[in-house]
Amino acid sequence: MKRLFISSISLVVSLSTLAQEVQPERDGEVFEAPSILGGDDFAVPSMPESLVINNTGGIEFDMGSGSIIYKDNVSIIADNGLELFANRARVDSKTQNIYLDGDVSIFQGPVLMRGKKAIFNYETQQIDTKQLRTAMPPLFIEADDFSSKVVDGKHLLEAKNAGITTHDYSTPNYWLRSDSTTIEDKERVTFEKMRLKSGDRQLFYLPYLSQPLDQALGYHVTPGAKTSWGLFLLNRYAIMLGGKTDPNTGKKTDQWLLSDWQLDLRTRRGVGLGVDLIDQRMKENKNLGWLKLYYLYDLDPNYERSSIPREGLDPNRGKVEFKYRFDLDENTDRKYYANFNLTYLSDEFFLEDFEPNTFQLDPAPDNTLGLFRQSERTLAGVYARVRPNEFYQSDTRLPELFVDQARAPIFNSGILHEGRTSLGVYREYGPTYKNQASIPDMEDLVFPEADYQRFYTHQEISKPFMLADTFAVTPRLGGGYRQYWDIDNTGENQGSAHFAAAMDLSMKVSKVYDVDRHDWGIDSLMHIMQPYSTFSFVAAEEIQSNFTKVDRLNASTRPRPLDVGRYSAIDDLQDWSILRLGLRNTLLTKRDGSSHEWLTLDTYIDAYFDDPEFDRNLSNLYNDLRFQPLPWMYLNLETQFPLSQDEADFNELTMSTTFMPKDDLEFSVSYRHLDSHPVLQNSDRLDVRGYARLSETWGVSFYQSWEFDDSTLEYQLYSLHKDMSSWTASIGLMMRDNRAEQDEYGFLINFSLKALPSISLPLTLDVNQ
Repeated sequence: MKRLFISSISLVVSLSTLAQEVQPERDGEVFEAPSILGGDDFAVPSMPESLVINNTGGIEFDMGSGSIIYKDNVSIIADNGLELFANRARVDSKTQNIYLDGDVSIFQGPVLMRGKKAIFNYETQQIDTKQLRTAMPPLFIEADDFSSKVVDGKHLLEAKNAGITTHDYSTPNYWLRSDSTTIEDKERVTFEKMRLKSGDRQLFYLPYLSQPLDQALGYHVTPGAKTSWGLFLLNRYAIMLGGKTDPNTGKKTDQWLLSDWQLDLRTRRGVGLGVDLIDQRMKENKNLGWLKLYYLYDLDPNYERSSIPREGLDPNRGKVEFKYRFDLDENTDRKYYANFNLTYLSDEFFLEDFEPNTFQLDPAPDNTLGLFRQSERTLAGVYARVRPNEFYQSDTRLPELFVDQARAPIFNSGILHEGRTSLGVYREYGPTYKNQASIPDMEDLVFPEADYQRFYTHQEISKPFMLADTFAVTPRLGGGYRQYWDIDNTGENQGSAHFAAAMDLSMKVSKVYDVDRHDWGIDSLMHIMQPYSTFSFVAAEEIQSNFTKVDRLNASTRPRPLDVGRYSAIDDLQDWSILRLGLRNTLLTKRDGSSHEWLTLDTYIDAYFDDPEFDRNLSNLYNDLRFQPLPWMYLNLETQFPLSQDEADFNELTMSTTFMPKDDLEFSVSYRHLDSHPVLQNSDRLDVRGYARLSETWGVSFYQSWEFDDSTLEYQLYSLHKDMSSWTASIGLMMRDNRAEQDEYGFLINFSLKALPSISLPLTLDVNQ
């Protein structure tokens, strides 16, 4: 074997000179001419044009193996952005491998790999490593063997006998160990025989897990305990479906359907199975875009969470929910689409038992489907309201045709027109409970029912103008008609015409104040004061008093709209004459390059010349306040109190606020007080949340919900939180007073990784469950 050692200094000079002639734009030694040293018996191995190599030590040529050996501070740069650093490198032109040894560092984009040895094939641009560590923030990885390659433009990092952590310390407090780990372009991590370990202790094991680096995807597990569920373990695994198959790789691209598969284990209730199919193309619309299926055979369906007794409830329980929109045709001036909003429940207690959050917000889901045409100024369609759930009161529309016309000029005349027209078949049903025998005095309960066909139209014109360049004035005139056929299957018909007139008047004045208080978020103030008034008059032919109505007024604490075109209680439209007087105050300040509403206060009152609901002269005095001076302080306050002595007068105060008096202390308070309402029950409700950071790693929080009207502490949650660098953990105790013999208790656990929540097995339980 012939070996020649040439000092680094002399060779660098001669080779650098040649490199400057051939590739003047590159730095370092570019070896392209095998004959630079001359002689047939003394050939220098050739180097690829795609590499730039620098070093500070000597260079050896091994003629027997056809290799070049570089010493001391070797750096190699490839044309794909790969950078390799080592104490020593051997370039083998026969195998096209570069062998790196000693303090090896490899960079490719944001990826850093470190170890003692590595092999780089400059033809395939693949890396084989031994005992290498790498960082792909927030991931830190170690393995016995790494290999890196590019497949269809995606970087794959494969690791054998690997460990992954997000704890950026020399001795991490946890590892996700596996026999084999594959990271696909920072999009997905696949584990074979995955073990979650803390020190030498194994906490969790899965034989296989393919986990996307996305919070919505992958495996999630929620353990805990509740009185109504017993011990439980809620398992979810979400993957993407749909898309097209790449003919070259066989992989799916442009996947759009998120499928969330569920397996829930509850010691008291049994096993639940479900799947949520969610169209990611409709993510911007939070009310549509999914099909949700769930079923369980309930081991204890008659367990009572409230004072309503149960008896003989079917243990086969579940839900089917389909909320979707199909776009049928769309162009620049109109679009056609079909909407489906359907929910089937097995019984009247399913949401209360298994989806308490939904039960609080929407205990009686609506069920509609229809075809619609939307243009710039009209929305028209035909839709139906159906009744798959017979255990709560609801109405049907089989079907209803409608046309709504937005306010717009008539032939560019300055006169505005708007209107709405509908024709439909309407019926309202009372509830039919599946466990009717268990509800006392059910025979004494009476629910109104209605059945008729109805035509309705209302058309209105208006003309806004300025009076004396100060007052904005908008007179409005409108009229319409209601026709009813075959009322309650009696063959009786009724008709009612109505006339409406209104006048809107407002003005606006403003003044700027040179105020600078950064502690209150003020960078100059503009005060805008806007007094306004609306007079509304309606004359409607009376409908017989024994006529049961579907679109009727429901009890509310808020004032009714004075615009007939936006009045939804069509069947309750009757004579009125109302004057609304108000004053709106707004304080604006500068923030983030635009104006910010620092404070708004709207104060108004209604004077009744003809009251359609009660025999009132004046409404309550309303005050709606919104105050947001700083990002960490918010207040919303609505009050109303009577100024007269009418029988329908009542008091209400609704308040919600969030504030941080200190950096380590935060509170949220919601309060509602309702007293002497003519229909609604009195209420005196307080919700309080708080969090306090005790130290850099410890914190406590609490939540309480009080109903002071009957002196009941309805819900309590107390939690202790621990920050363990890469982990966050909390334990809590939950208590719920159901105003029944059986109250609820639960022990809550929250355990997750901060930097990698999608593969951290986030053990959480919603506070309202």
